[in-house]
Amino acid sequence: MKIIVLGFALCCLPPAHAVAQANRSPGPQHGTVNVILAQGDSLVVVTDSMLTNRFGHSPTGFKLVKIDDHTICAIAGFYNEGGPDSLEAFGAFIPRILENFSYDRSQESFSNMARSLEVYVGFSLTTHFNAVAPAHPAGWTNDPAFALELTLAGYDLDGSLQVADITFRPIRTKSGIKLESFDRPLGSSTPACAYAAGLQKIAQVEPIDDNPITPTGLVVHKINGSLFCDVAGLPNVAYEMLANPHAHTSDVLISYADAQKTGKTLSAAELRSLAIFLVEQTENSEKKKRTFKVGGPNLVAVLSGGKVVEAPPDAIEEQARAVGALLGGSKLSASTFNCPYRTVKSAPSKPVYELTGDAKLVDVQMTSKGCVQTIDGIVIHDSSFRDSTLFYYGIGPILFGNSNEVVDSNLVLGPNAKAEDPSVQKLICGFKWKAVYQESRELHCAE
Repeated sequence: MKIIVLGFALCCLPPAHAVAQANRSPGPQHGTVNVILAQGDSLVVVTDSMLTNRFGHSPTGFKLVKIDDHTICAIAGFYNEGGPDSLEAFGAFIPRILENFSYDRSQESFSNMARSLEVYVGFSLTTHFNAVAPAHPAGWTNDPAFALELTLAGYDLDGSLQVADITFRPIRTKSGIKLESFDRPLGSSTPACAYAAGLQKIAQVEPIDDNPITPTGLVVHKINGSLFCDVAGLPNVAYEMLANPHAHTSDVLISYADAQKTGKTLSAAELRSLAIFLVEQTENSEKKKRTFKVGGPNLVAVLSGGKVVEAPPDAIEEQARAVGALLGGSKLSASTFNCPYRTVKSAPSKPVYELTGDAKLVDVQMTSKGCVQTIDGIVIHDSSFRDSTLFYYGIGPILFGNSNEVVDSNLVLGPNAKAEDPSVQKLICGFKWKAVYQESRELHCAE
């Protein structure tokens, strides 16, 4: 399994319009619908593109990612849920993690691939969560409403079509924040098609120290001749229509009901039309309630005959174009920097990463040699600093994870940084700094 290096600007998406807040109910709450319909060797996934956070809604999300020519993944959950300020930009973060997932397709069964993806996403998110946790001490952990739902769909080594439900939430433990995997709620009025595929619950494995998740909720559905449906996010509207098609007058639902009655296999085109209809009806329901949690352009993927025949847009390219300056032209790439080393005790001329323009958060995993870096309000985790100088001015939270390595490097505190503050003391005492300075005065642990 390849672990990626993260180094890109994250931002908070602005509201499209003010909305009334709906009352919460048990289970994941978010502004998404992912409709998955499959029969035989064909599968269709349709998602909306509305991002929902505490400010409102913006139709700029990319909730459907092509993993390879045979596999796709849909996203719902805290990807677009509110929560801590520095977590509101997962609309950009999570699709990029998925697009950099890699595995050996010739060797990996679909169930093993799903497990690898679960652990891979869990590792990437856990390092981020633990870096931002000091600024958000409670609230969003151990909350059943703060969940991530991934639906992986593709072909196994034998050519069979399979769907995996991967659902987890952050929990706080003595050793830090980890992700807990759990069974996905089905919602009300669950139709028979939700149980139409063969089901395998992947056996729990013994947790190990470096495994960021407790793997208990991974379920794999094996598609057969019956129509299978799986709806993540806000499932109730779609499930009610699939459970009671004759209660509605739509030609699409009538055709679906007739096919179910006669045993007819729906074509990929028919599955596509039905999935789009269900997403649109969920959007209409949200509009009527004035909650607007579903909407925007639909994203569509179609798998048939062992491969992806219709793919969603590339999330990285499309986000850069749609969100533009809000993402600051950020890109996901390996981040290794070698800079001319100078002993620095005053303000840096140009840090490697910084908060600029509209970017609200920078999430960084980097290797630095001889470089200058500011840390106010920047999430830095799983990074290495050698012969470098780091600045903390005291104007933003310290989000410097304990997974970082510091070797022969200096820390410089600005005049607004309070050396006696517990978070500053933790920064000073928690790493092996070559020296710590504030206004040319050398500081020591507990000073």
